[in-house]
Amino acid sequence: MTHQARNQWKMLSTAIALASDKHHGVLDKGGRPYILHVLRVMNAMPDDDPELRQIAVMHDVVEDTDVTFDRLIEMGFSSRVVDGLVALTHMPQDSYTPVSYTHLTLPTTPYV
Repeated sequence: MTHQARNQWKMLSTAIALASDKHHGVLDKGGRPYILHVLRVMNAMPDDDPELRQIAVMHDVVEDTDVTFDRLIEMGFSSRVVDGLVALTHMPQDSYTPVSYTHLTLPTTPYV
């Protein structure tokens, strides 16, 4: 495994920890911990793509918490991960259009 690949797996751990921290105590509409939703999305992604799994587990972090894209860059997340999150994040000033994660295509990956 290359150093870069190993680093992306370590960043997946960071992404999971960040999502867990930021969604701590938040419940979904059914009364279950919200973190279970983002973990389900992450687990639906291919096992061999840690960056895609980072995008999946953090897909609501910027939208629903105080985390910014700049903070994610400071934390060391790759441009692919941050760009994926930008593509998925619904900001308050945007009109809302539901996203089908399985059909969204980014320049660097066919999955999100």
